[in-house]
Amino acid sequence: MGGGAVGKGIFKKIRLNSNITLRQLEAMSGIGHSTISRIENEEISPTLYEIEKIAHALKISPYELFDFTRT
Repeated sequence: MGGGAVGKGIFKKIRLNSNITLRQLEAMSGIGHSTISRIENEEISPTLYEIEKIAHALKISPYELFDFTRT
């Protein structure tokens, strides 16, 4: 079964397509830029709180930050 996974470049792709820097997203979301970078690089898994805050800052649904493709 294909579960939803945050990552696979989705965070970074959305952020870059929106022309938002890590520092800007930090200011918009309240999540530290180093944490955002580690999430983007799949070094850590974001908490539900972080997903909500980042999605809200990017003006997207949290659902859009997940990859639901089958592996």
